[in-house]
Amino acid sequence: MCYPKEEGGIGFRSLHVIAKALFAKLWWTFRTSTSLWSTFIWNKYCKKHHPVLAKGNGASHTWRKMLETREEVEYDIWWRVKSGEASFWFDNWMKQGALYYIQEHNGEEEVEVRQFIVNREWDSRKLRELLSEEMTNHILENISPRVEESTRDTS
Repeated sequence: MCYPKEEGGIGFRSLHVIAKALFAKLWWTFRTSTSLWSTFIWNKYCKKHHPVLAKGNGASHTWRKMLETREEVEYDIWWRVKSGEASFWFDNWMKQGALYYIQEHNGEEEVEVRQFIVNREWDSRKLRELLSEEMTNHILENISPRVEESTRDTS
């Protein structure tokens, strides 16, 4: 039934695939908007940890299904640094994925990008303390450190 008509099916789409797409869209909306719903979900499930680390134990069916799509969607959310409020470790502000997955770290989890910017310039010493030479050079050469206090980081 789910096969295309050309392959002898009726042309229905798989409900599993449609549901997964809808939960992925919910994750995207949760992460990129400041709506009342997003704020509620953040406060309910992510009070102690960044959404990248959130667990689904004892959570609602909707939240657990959103978590199943998290890795696929999270990689495609690119945070354009404006105010610097993006998470240094967990948000994809370098267009390479979250540093949490790329670079080992033993430091603080809740660090914002703006903590590595001084007078609209990258604090290269601070970056080198935490990151590999290759990663530091990528940031210094490719990412503008402008910080506009009145503007939120956007996806």
